[in-house]
Amino acid sequence: MKDIVSRRRFIIFLFALFIFILVILVGCSDTGYTWGWYEVLPITPQGKIHLKFLVGGFLSTLRIAIISIAISIFARHVTIHLTSRIVKESIIKDN
Repeated sequence: MKDIVSRRRFIIFLFALFIFILVILVGCSDTGYTWGWYEVLPITPQGKIHLKFLVGGFLSTLRIAIISIAISIFARHVTIHLTSRIVKESIIKDN
């Protein structure tokens, strides 16, 4: 019985690996899409604006993540979890 279970797991693993490789290969095919790196190129005025926006969003995301981690580490009660949820949501809405 143990051998059958391990064989099933191996077959499932191979199937998942096949699907993963298939998705990767299909994603690498030529779709005609071209990435617009010029949109974040810092030597153009529009690129500078986009980069500033991205950096501003990154800092907000980092702040929210640090606050969430700190509260989740020290929170031991349901009301603290609810309060932290409200605080995080208000931070997100302010930005």
